[in-house]
Amino acid sequence: MNEEKPHICQLIDRQLRELRIPPKALAADLGVSVSAVSRWRKDIVPESAKLPAICAFLQIDPQELLSLSQPEEGFLPAVSARHAEVPDDVDFALSRGNAKGKNMGRTVMDVYEERLQDMRLALERADRRNERLEDKLERMEERLDKQSVRIDSLQAENKELVSQIAAIKTENAALRSVLPDSLLPLKVSGE
Repeated sequence: MNEEKPHICQLIDRQLRELRIPPKALAADLGVSVSAVSRWRKDIVPESAKLPAICAFLQIDPQELLSLSQPEEGFLPAVSARHAEVPDDVDFALSRGNAKGKNMGRTVMDVYEERLQDMRLALERADRRNERLEDKLERMEERLDKQSVRIDSLQAENKELVSQIAAIKTENAALRSVLPDSLLPLKVSGE
């Protein structure tokens, strides 16, 4: 049994590093503490009931996990992952939080397929959200274009009004120079 500890611990540690999975993700998935995962990576073998879930999460062949040494190149285990039974009392903390005992008779492949289905659903939700955001962005860009056209129109109108005011001032000055002083309004003292 002592020989299994290093091999199991090495596999857990290797897979966490290779898959770049933080220990807290495995801990959350299995419903254990991060320190428990840390101990598994060093020298403490996890409970046997947790091993199928660890295999599923870390994509480890259960036969490789339980063997005393690495399987030989080209070696096919007698029991494939598709037919490896998961014990009835295993508590999988899957993304939907399945309760203990709900996973009776499930295989490791069932767990993989459920996780894959969950990921597909999450991806579909993300795609729908992205589509809604793209539509919203497109509508906002259209509004911005309309506002830009309106601003250009108002600026042109403002420029025309400023030019009309300048023309009126010029005309007013010309009229003042032509009219006799008696027709102009009286100047109040102090002006």
